[in-house]
Amino acid sequence: MRSLLYGYVTHRCHVFTGVPLTEVSGQITSVLEPQQVIDLVLDALGAVLLGLGLAEWFGGTNLVPESLRFDNYYIAMVVCGALLMLPLVAFVLRTARGRAPREI
Repeated sequence: MRSLLYGYVTHRCHVFTGVPLTEVSGQITSVLEPQQVIDLVLDALGAVLLGLGLAEWFGGTNLVPESLRFDNYYIAMVVCGALLMLPLVAFVLRTARGRAPREI
């Protein structure tokens, strides 16, 4: 069943783009360095934790299962999410400081 699904998806992608899906994914991943992938995954995880924590804290949502909750869990989620996003924020700030201001 899995091989049939894989074949169907590959065929449909080839029909729409003219390029096999495996070739496109190979091209995308061949230019990424391992550290870049790790940074991207940590940033995405941080964004999810930060957003979920803020939604729980200020929105009063119940997105986190009851079994995973503890006292002030939403604050811990916001802090952990922000800490995971720090490398990206530091990179953006370093890049912004290193560039000369542009004239408009």
